[in-house]
Amino acid sequence: MQVSVESTGALERRMRVDVPEERIEDEVKNRLQSLTKTARVDGFRQGKVPVRVIQQRYGQQVRFEVLSEVMRSTYMEAIEAEKLRPAGEPSIEQAEADDSEKGLSYTAVFEVYPEVTIKPVEQLELDLPTCEVGDADVDKMVETLRSQQSTFSEVDRKVESDYQVNIDFEGYLEDEKFEGGEAQDFDIVIGGKRFIDGFEEGLVGLKAGDSTSLKLEFPDPYQNTELAGKPVRFEVKVNKVSAPELPELDDEFFKRFGVEEGGVDAFKTNIRENMERECTQRVKNQAKSRVFNALYDENPFEVPQSLVNGETEQLLEQTKQRLAQQGLPAEQLDSLDKDTFVTEAKKRVALGLLMSEIIKTNEMTADPAQVRTMVESMAANYEDPTALVQHYYADKSRLADIQSMVLEEEVVSWITDKAKITPDPITFDALMNPESTE
Repeated sequence: MQVSVESTGALERRMRVDVPEERIEDEVKNRLQSLTKTARVDGFRQGKVPVRVIQQRYGQQVRFEVLSEVMRSTYMEAIEAEKLRPAGEPSIEQAEADDSEKGLSYTAVFEVYPEVTIKPVEQLELDLPTCEVGDADVDKMVETLRSQQSTFSEVDRKVESDYQVNIDFEGYLEDEKFEGGEAQDFDIVIGGKRFIDGFEEGLVGLKAGDSTSLKLEFPDPYQNTELAGKPVRFEVKVNKVSAPELPELDDEFFKRFGVEEGGVDAFKTNIRENMERECTQRVKNQAKSRVFNALYDENPFEVPQSLVNGETEQLLEQTKQRLAQQGLPAEQLDSLDKDTFVTEAKKRVALGLLMSEIIKTNEMTADPAQVRTMVESMAANYEDPTALVQHYYADKSRLADIQSMVLEEEVVSWITDKAKITPDPITFDALMNPESTE
């Protein structure tokens, strides 16, 4: 077998493979000989069919099968001999094969994995978030929980934020009522963001008996494609205005959150512990994101397009599934532009290769104790934690996902232990609601 390899790009390779006829002929003869023992041919007893008859009847089919298998096997032999690491499946650009005993020649075009060289992580400068839950944060959370448990009482006052308003409304698109755009005796809490932008805000300052006309615009995209991005008008009548009444901070209220004794101090302690757990996880996630962003930015290299294409398809499908669960119509799902995912896909592929190089170079392995801890931590939120733990350990592929997560954390720790770290204090509110602080 003869092999020649040509570099046609930074990562693309064109490999020519020539297989001598002897290798193909020997295998064809062996298979034809075997068929003489099993083939059923009219006029001959089974096992007594002459080779020449088998050749006439099955020769072309057998040769085709042998050629296909030889192509697969010699491709693997060739890349191993040339010490190549293909990324993705090859494209067989040319294949020459017939019955004229010329052997087999083909050209395989494929990409190879890049040589990944990582700059010393000691040179990385990272601003990593820190956050502490203060008394004011706890007090604000208590008020938020009270607000969530509030009741409403009718008042003779103007509508304010957090008030509940009972309304009748009719929606018009170009002066024609549109389907689903009207209701009577409908309750809406101002600030709940249940309607399109401007609707709730347009009710502030009104009183029971008032009417108003709201000229608004539906967002684009929107689940109803006939309304997406369109200007509309809502005619609204206010029937009733109700103000929120917050529950007292008493034992009855505390019990709703699982605090049976200890009063307000125990309740606040419980709230603080929950907030600190959430704070710790959010800080950890943000730190990981910043570490990976820095690793990616400081180590640019070309990645195989075949891997980027595969990751792009995966991101597209994941987005479709998520939006479908949110009720987005099929026609909008089909109109999603795959190109919008390419940049993120390229980043994911590059980070995967960078982390693989770090793991290989430092001979990292997923510590079984850490894997167990992570599985048990995930299971703790379920009704039957033991069953979920058994679910992961019963399947190696499921457990492999957890092992990858543990290795990912190990890579982050390895980088942060060596990089130049500057603390970046962040408030609890900003940590929980990053969009509202942008």
